[in-house]
Amino acid sequence: MKPKELRTLFSPCCVSFIACLVSTLICIVSLAAQSLPLSAQTYGVIYKFAGGAEAYPTYVPTQGRDGRIYGATGGASPALGAVFSMTIKGAFTELFAFQGTTGSAPNAGVTLGSDGSFYGTTSGGGASGDGVLFSITRDGKYTDLHDFSGDLDGKTPGPQPIAGADGAFYGTTYGDTKTSSTVYEYSSKAGFSTIFVLDQAVGAQVFTPLIQATDGTLYGTAYLGGASNCGSLFQISTGGKLLWSYSFSCGATGVNPAGPLMQASDGNFYGTTYLGGVNGVSTIFKVDQKHIVTVVHNFAFGASDGRFPFAGLAQGSDGKLYGTTQAGGTADSGGVIYQMSLDGSYQVLYSFLQSSGWQPDAAPMQYTNGLLYGTTADGSQSEAFGGVYSFDMGLAPFCTFVRSLGRVGSTVQILGQGFKGATAVSFNGVRATNFMVRSDTYMTAIVPVGATTGPVVVTTAAGTLPSNKNYTVQGTIGTVTRAASRASRKD
Repeated sequence: MKPKELRTLFSPCCVSFIACLVSTLICIVSLAAQSLPLSAQTYGVIYKFAGGAEAYPTYVPTQGRDGRIYGATGGASPALGAVFSMTIKGAFTELFAFQGTTGSAPNAGVTLGSDGSFYGTTSGGGASGDGVLFSITRDGKYTDLHDFSGDLDGKTPGPQPIAGADGAFYGTTYGDTKTSSTVYEYSSKAGFSTIFVLDQAVGAQVFTPLIQATDGTLYGTAYLGGASNCGSLFQISTGGKLLWSYSFSCGATGVNPAGPLMQASDGNFYGTTYLGGVNGVSTIFKVDQKHIVTVVHNFAFGASDGRFPFAGLAQGSDGKLYGTTQAGGTADSGGVIYQMSLDGSYQVLYSFLQSSGWQPDAAPMQYTNGLLYGTTADGSQSEAFGGVYSFDMGLAPFCTFVRSLGRVGSTVQILGQGFKGATAVSFNGVRATNFMVRSDTYMTAIVPVGATTGPVVVTTAAGTLPSNKNYTVQGTIGTVTRAASRASRKD
């Protein structure tokens, strides 16, 4: 299923004709009145896709070691999609165009691996037509890692796999009415294996990426399934053992989680539902560390809010959460960028315009220069195939990690800018005695003895670059205990 078709399947109009009619009337009134000005933050269009393989960029872009942005497009018929890279100024390179036998119609982006390559999936194509797991280098060398068969390995892998702390990749398949969603593992040494098969009680139709929590376990969302068939959340070990699940109850607590979970700096998990809530047009919810689920924001009809988030959330270096919606806002009902503090304070930052890209399917990504970057799926005639945008909140540059979980003695891969001439790296105040600057945008460091979970700070010629999140040191008090780490390993 192509991204455009997937978006149509879950579009607001398909969900509720009445909701769309109300939305349209509100937008007409809103446009006439021009009652609410757009925010003062700076929005810019970085690149406009032109059609063919360059059409419908899917999911969150990824920052590479070389400082370029990487992603994938679903493609406009007869093209079958492509993997691309671009500079933050918009210099675009098509790395690989899918040809059916190599895959078709990726419904997600790509994940940076510790080997410097990128890993992703296509929803179709391959030997059986049921999708492909692939890797690709930054110069476009493509490798087919696994062809899904629709059997025990599942079919239609929607999201890209995530890179686990153990060096393996973990991903999910969407399945269909006859084939259950699955969770799989892939590593260069052990190859491909299915580690968990979801049944209706746990969830169905998983098309969002997993996340690995700071305790080493995997969390996911399912659009349908659960006790009421309104979607669910689940937690499994990396060995495939079900540890917890939660069913949405079809109403004020939210319906149909369409985006992935994320774990914020407070240790809690946050996500969105595409429908439900007190207004029936989606929610932001929180899962605390005791697995208690609460709604922290109810989206509403009207020009002052967004609605129908198909995306999850991203935490910025300021500690606040950022997300997008497919509809709502002051202009053209094209969706919004919003911000929410961990205390629940919420505000709309920007309303998408049809003339500069609208209806985003994914949350933004914060690049290490401080700016937010994201993709739009549609627009006016000149932007009808989507694009890449930037959004400047005035946040300072920082550094981040390819993987944010490891042990003392582990090699940590750090992304950023201005690394040439760096003089020090510290882990929660403990200086690393061994680090190496590989380029101006990429360096490595060894987690030093005595390091504990906390921020990483790189000292450069221009000043210090703090990390945007903590690096979790496994086996230390207050983080992943050795017992919990053992529980998350294979049975």
